[in-house]
Amino acid sequence: MDNKIKIYTLGEFKVEKNSEIITNEVTRMSKIWKMFQYLFTFKNRDVSREELIQVLDLNKNDAPEGALTALVYRLRKNLNKQNKYKSDRYILTRGRAYTFNDKSSHWFDADEFVNLNKKTERLIKKNSIKACDVFNESLELYKGNYLEYRDSEEWIWSARNKYRDILISTLMKLDRFLSQREYFEKLWQFYDQIQEVISFDEDLISGSIEALLGAGKVGLARKKYNEAVSLYENNNLNLPPNIKELKNRFQYCYLDDPTGFLKEIINQDEISGAFVSKPERFPQVLELEKRRAQRDNSPRVLVHLEITGDLDNPDLKASVCERILNILKEQLRAGDIISRWSECHFVILLTNIKYEKTDKLINRIKKSFAQKNTISGDINFEETIYEF
Repeated sequence: MDNKIKIYTLGEFKVEKNSEIITNEVTRMSKIWKMFQYLFTFKNRDVSREELIQVLDLNKNDAPEGALTALVYRLRKNLNKQNKYKSDRYILTRGRAYTFNDKSSHWFDADEFVNLNKKTERLIKKNSIKACDVFNESLELYKGNYLEYRDSEEWIWSARNKYRDILISTLMKLDRFLSQREYFEKLWQFYDQIQEVISFDEDLISGSIEALLGAGKVGLARKKYNEAVSLYENNNLNLPPNIKELKNRFQYCYLDDPTGFLKEIINQDEISGAFVSKPERFPQVLELEKRRAQRDNSPRVLVHLEITGDLDNPDLKASVCERILNILKEQLRAGDIISRWSECHFVILLTNIKYEKTDKLINRIKKSFAQKNTISGDINFEETIYEF
């Protein structure tokens, strides 16, 4: 008979042993299970008796030490049923402290969830589409927040945020992976599934709308955008910029009929300044320009511009890089393309310019920044130039 216990925490809490649930609607809120939850949440350290007495609110008892001892006994009795070996005990005593025995025979859904997300990221780095299958397995485990019903317990929030952040971080990596391959339908399904358990996250909201637009589901994307606007308004919150800017994406969405878009773009006034591309879109733009270069033989140059110097302060770094982006938009021409690849890295595609003249243009940008820069500190530009 398998004595392994299975601990479920992502959503509804339950403990299963020998295919039998040993927590139930009556007892799962009891102090013995709260103590168990606390011990496996902090399983990497010893938890003192004094700490447990405070967490379990046993100070009001006439004999708090005795009450704790009784709870530990009852918990062990529930967990150790049918165990043959003493070494397989789940709750160990360490002097005046207790700890969850991480070497015991057990399966913990949160640990499995973390492992599956790590595996997903490894497969993404290998450019393997199997990453989607593994990520699906992790989503099957994530049925809700960690110990969902204990919202009032402060000690739960660190662990809860940890697992939530792991899920969103992995999805963001998967977003870039699938977007580059234009698997927007699959990406939207992931966003839709996750938003069933995480409903108020701006990255999930904006990412899901982007995925719908990529999949050509403009009507549904517009509906989700309006729902997001109402959600923030009803909670008296400002709409985040990354969601707000999506409104512009609907400007030329005329569903099945492109007539309105074509008339509007043809009658549009002359466009000035360089085009700014999001980093995830830049590889597609670059491929398109490479195809054009093969056809028209006009010179193109690719520039990697890195900003270095006294940028330890995050606010200062953001301010400097934003100013540089504005200067690039002003100084470059309408046919040029800029992408802010990451915080201090810019990739620039210059059209109709010869390689030997690029230095002159970069120096003009540096000079313009020096004239407008009012920030003290040593700010440097490091450029790498590639000829198309």
